[in-house]
Amino acid sequence: MKKFAVVLLAVLFFGCSEDNVLSPEDQLKKDIETIDKYLAKNGITATEDESGLRIVVETTGNSSYPSGTSILTVNYTGKFLNGKVFDQSVPNNLGVPSPLATPLSGLIEGWRIVFTKYVAKGGKATFYLPSGLAYKQTGFKSIPPNTNVIFEVELIGFTN
Repeated sequence: MKKFAVVLLAVLFFGCSEDNVLSPEDQLKKDIETIDKYLAKNGITATEDESGLRIVVETTGNSSYPSGTSILTVNYTGKFLNGKVFDQSVPNNLGVPSPLATPLSGLIEGWRIVFTKYVAKGGKATFYLPSGLAYKQTGFKSIPPNTNVIFEVELIGFTN
């Protein structure tokens, strides 16, 4: 019984240790390796942003990019690397996605980078976010901590 208690204490002590938590730099490196392997495995050629995100721009749109204070109107689908959808534009009563209208300033960092740098009004893209540009080490709803995600987006328009 004593042996069991010692083993249990050791598991609890080492299992709860923060030594297993990666630094933001190491997490980013790990995330980029995972995303790059996914892209290679699926034959996807993406543009590499210095932030770590990877993006495939289908259509850049016109030359009008939102600012940090813009209200976006966007259709989107959010997925995990395994293809499972975790979020998307809500379909209307005809089954057509209703665009989301939301302030860019309130969105995750990856979206702010994409919409101020790569996707203008009318543009479409798929981007691959390391966890630090998405839901970080805390996660969000059904998204676990330190999870890389994919977004397919269409920027319908925006207002300043």
